[in-house]
Parts: sequence; C-alpha cells; structure tokens
Amino acid sequence: MENNYYIVVKTHKGEVKTIFVSNSEDEFNKTTILAFKEKILEAFSYTPDQIRIICHGSQLEDTDTFAMRKIKNEDTFHLCLRLRGGQLQPDEESKDRRHSRDLTLSPDF
Repeated sequence: MENNYYIVVKTHKGEVKTIFVSNSEDEFNKTTILAFKEKILEAFSYTPDQIRIICHGSQLEDTDTFAMRKIKNEDTFHLCLRLRGGQLQPDEESKDRRHSRDLTLSPDF
C-alpha cells in the first residue's frame, strides 16, 4: 500500500516545517540522513555541511538510514547549525607584545 511519509523539522529559530520523504515505507526506511539533508536544503536553504540533525536525543550521522535509527513517519528532527571555529593562533609579534607589557604602579594619594 502506498502512503506518504513525512518528517517534521524544527529549527533553532522556532520554524517548523513538514518535509515529504517518500511514497513507500521501503524507500522511507532506506533514506540516508545525507539524502534527507538535501531535502532540507530545498525547504530551509541550509547546506548539508551547515547542519546537524538531532532525533530521539541523538545526533544523526550522514551515513545512517532511517531504519538504522528507528525513525518513523512524522517523527520530529531538530535542526542545529554547526558551529565552525577554533582558537586563532596569534602571530609572533602579538605574542611578544602580550608578554612584554610595561606596567607602572602608582600609589594612591
């Protein structure tokens, strides 16, 4: 029997959209998270590398399938933006300035 299979997606901004996945249960179960992220691109304009998906309290990996993670029709995915970053490495000149500050202490009168 053919049915429509959907996933509800909530974003960090509070947006909620229902995204169509497939017309068959077999195709729904074989859907990978990466393939679903491509559908998110159409709905929210986020690229797959910009987002993380949380479902049932766990982060889903791109290679996971819906069947592997026991994802059912109309489950809710929480979409989170990936935070890129890390500590910047200071250049040598700024390191030297940081370690050779002149401090002058003056008594309070």
